[in-house]
Amino acid sequence: MPLLPATLRQLDHDQRRTVLASFLGWTLDAFDCFLLVLVIGEIARGFHTGHTRVAGAVADARGASAGALPAA
Repeated sequence: MPLLPATLRQLDHDQRRTVLASFLGWTLDAFDCFLLVLVIGEIARGFHTGHTRVAGAVADARGASAGALPAA
């Protein structure tokens, strides 16, 4: 059984590295979102505010980039 799917086997070395880099970037982006969920309590305590307020600020910051996308 081949290690790489047929589509990836057709790519040259540089193209495969680009696909890997983009996948790892996407993975790290997802990880930092998950990490924020784990530390919201500490952030709230540090700023002497509630979880809801911190979660709202995080959601606003994460959603700000979506404003650059065209409306469907």
